Amino acid sequence: HPMELQRVQLNKDNIVSTSCAGKMPIGTSVKVAGLVIRPHRPSTKSGKIVVFFSLEDETGLIDVTVFESIYKQCKGVIFTAPMVTIEGRLDFRGSIPSIVASSIHGNIPNFSGQ
Repeated sequence: HPMELQRVQLNKDNIVSTSCAGKMPIGTSVKVAGLVIRPHRPSTKSGKIVVFFSLEDETGLIDVTVFESIYKQCKGVIFTAPMVTIEGRLDFRGSIPSIVASSIHGNIPNFSGQ
């Protein structure tokens, strides 16, 4: 997996794996990085924008929720950048861990792809 090549540096940058993030207590601030998988923007009754996707790294997947205010800041990144860094708060939908994004960046620190 491409993320495996960068894990040592990601850890130094306080970017945790998706499996590690999923084991943290609810409400914990987390920073993760990976591949955007299946982004979709469903219609909502309120008309507000919400985007859901899975983030994949070498350890697995975690669900990500992006609300309208954050989406407006980074909408191009979600649908075009193959790899992203996400900062957010850990939440659970039922027993499934999820990250509510507070920022999304379309680059991985020091990613060389080699």
